[in-house]
Amino acid sequence: MADDSKEINLTYETLFELLRREKNRAELQPLEVSFYKDFISYLKTKKQLLQEKQFQLSQGDEVAKLSLQIENINKLMKELYERREKKVVSLAILNTKSGPELSKEGMLEFEVKLYNDLVILLSKYRKGILLNLLGQNLPKIEDEEHQGKAIPSKDVTNQPKQETKEALLVRFLSSLPKFVGEELETYGPFERDQISTLPAKIAKILIDRKKAEEINEG
Repeated sequence: MADDSKEINLTYETLFELLRREKNRAELQPLEVSFYKDFISYLKTKKQLLQEKQFQLSQGDEVAKLSLQIENINKLMKELYERREKKVVSLAILNTKSGPELSKEGMLEFEVKLYNDLVILLSKYRKGILLNLLGQNLPKIEDEEHQGKAIPSKDVTNQPKQETKEALLVRFLSSLPKFVGEELETYGPFERDQISTLPAKIAKILIDRKKAEEINEG
């Protein structure tokens, strides 16, 4: 097989090898930036060839072989996607535990978006469930507050002040080394652009110092 950096066009053999590498290695394996386009082009070529052979009634064996190959190509792609998806999900879960963010190297564009969206979603539920339980409160997910409820009156004179958030979801604007909180709890280290949930007091200090920015989950 050719050097990975020189792989441009996709073949059945290269697709099989990509899946073999993804199965045998724990790290997310790098793919060409053009991988999606290469796959679509390859699959289209095979299906066009199948249509041509179907008009040649004497090529029954070739039609059967092509049909089977197309079916196998789809199976290879499905397994490759699912294995990479599992690795992206695992990385997102590790990130929400406030540990150092693992490298996104090897992720394709849409995998990076999946990863970022998962980090935000998992962090929101981690904060809404786990942090509330540790604070002796029932779980509460912020975007569920007003679902199915009547719109409150504009007269808020006698209403209590809005409850202060106990934790904030933030994105780090620069790398930070490991540090210790007021109760000797350890945080970090954090990488630039990493997303994590922090106690509100600590998060606001970092935000004031331009080290992080809050992510609104609404």
